[in-house]
Amino acid sequence: MPWQTACVDLVPQRCQSVHEKLPQLSVPALLLAGQHDKKWKILLEMEKLIPRNKFHIIKDAAHRVHLENPEAFLAKVKAFVLCASPC
Repeated sequence: MPWQTACVDLVPQRCQSVHEKLPQLSVPALLLAGQHDKKWKILLEMEKLIPRNKFHIIKDAAHRVHLENPEAFLAKVKAFVLCASPC
């Protein structure tokens, strides 16, 4: 998995433990990526591991989604937070 490799190169012990624990998350997770971010595919791997998640690609944004398309970012965050049933 590409994100594991990138993460392991930076801080091996921290990333390895995070990877192993992703399937154990008991709370919903929101995964957001900008369509122009070269590393958004990393979230696809995470999406497979996290049981209860919502994954969205934000158009017209790269790595700093919250700054590059704040309206779309806020819409996704608000919808996620206000979700009545488990997301």
